[in-house]
Amino acid sequence: MKRILFIGNGFDLAHKLPTSYVDFLYVVQSFLGKSFDYPNTKTEKLEKAKDEFIEKYKDDKEKKSIIENNLWINYFVLKYKVIGKGWIDFENEIRNVCNYIITLESGKDVIIDKDINDYFIDKTTYTFLHKQMREDLGLLINVLDLYLNIVNIIEVNLYSEDVIQFMPTDVISFNYTNTYERIYKFSGNIDYVHGRISNGEKNESIVLGYNSFDDNNLDYLFADFIKYYQMVNNEVTVNIFDSIEKNETVLSMFFGHSLDETDADIIKEAIEKSSRVFIMCKDAPTKSSLIKKIIKLYGEREFRELCLSKKKRLFFILQKDMKEIDEYPRYFELLSQILDLTISYDDLVYFVNNIQQKVDLGIIGNLQLFCAIVDLFKNHLNTDWNQYSGFYTVIINRIIGGINDGFSKGNPICWNSYDEIKDVINKVRTENHI
Repeated sequence: MKRILFIGNGFDLAHKLPTSYVDFLYVVQSFLGKSFDYPNTKTEKLEKAKDEFIEKYKDDKEKKSIIENNLWINYFVLKYKVIGKGWIDFENEIRNVCNYIITLESGKDVIIDKDINDYFIDKTTYTFLHKQMREDLGLLINVLDLYLNIVNIIEVNLYSEDVIQFMPTDVISFNYTNTYERIYKFSGNIDYVHGRISNGEKNESIVLGYNSFDDNNLDYLFADFIKYYQMVNNEVTVNIFDSIEKNETVLSMFFGHSLDETDADIIKEAIEKSSRVFIMCKDAPTKSSLIKKIIKLYGEREFRELCLSKKKRLFFILQKDMKEIDEYPRYFELLSQILDLTISYDDLVYFVNNIQQKVDLGIIGNLQLFCAIVDLFKNHLNTDWNQYSGFYTVIINRIIGGINDGFSKGNPICWNSYDEIKDVINKVRTENHI
């Protein structure tokens, strides 16, 4: 069984990292000494990232010139003010600019957009600045990479119970940062479908564009701004789907992903290949928005099949509140060692008795974790299990309690491998006379 976790920028934001496009614009405008109407209360982490960025590049005249004269950065700042909603989506704005220019150059009727004309037309020749648009997008990506390298080392003290409970075997990240690996000590398969930060070197892997050309609006001069072109050109691949065996059960969870059309291809492939899909929602308004986006992606008939039929396999679930890692200071370290089968006997006992029972009962209701714990005890003890039957009874009852607790609350994540867990538990009981 594969359990694939899909994470978007909302995952980083849930861990209080300043990774939104608005955060980035605030920092680069502050670097230039310009005012910026930041929509929310500025967090300590955001101010720390801003101060470090300014301190690191304050004497770099080339960086200042790149930021000050970048077509895209200046245009995004303008659109942020025009939109007036406290947010901006770079990818959709790139699509709007490219579609406008393609339509205008094709001779089709179009409502004149003064903002695009002002920023992307050469006032001398009255031609669009295709070359500078491409070059400035690359320069924007490099500046974004520098900023995210600073964010990526900011300490994080939060974790998601939902993610721990799901216990992914594979991760597909739409983010440029490595937050999941860094915080959850994940060493399994992970694909960065939009590329990843470069650790300070020139970045040639980040994907920043839109999904595909609009119907009947093709101009391959603008392929540089299309995601699938960038993925091939930057040699970014998605291998996890290819590793799915025939008839293998696949469970998928989307956490912090906006489900926008710009990622429609991967979203649809994930849903198509999964027997169940859990879409985690930050709050009720987010849930409403994500439901509407799935309707838009699939249309009414397919949406009903996915969400309302007897074969329902798509669930919208409100996220649990994030918890502080300090409550369980060794949890992620020991969890990683358990799954790698490298934990010591004393730490294993400590994990089961003192940490795991304090987290969520449903978390331990997971086949992979249970089997690892059983194998580890068997390897460490190398003796007759009858001597430890009481201890194993406690573990098994805790697992069953966690699963049943999930069922009673109607939490579909706890259904992940219910039958498989029951089979393993019965086998362990029979073999070891528990």
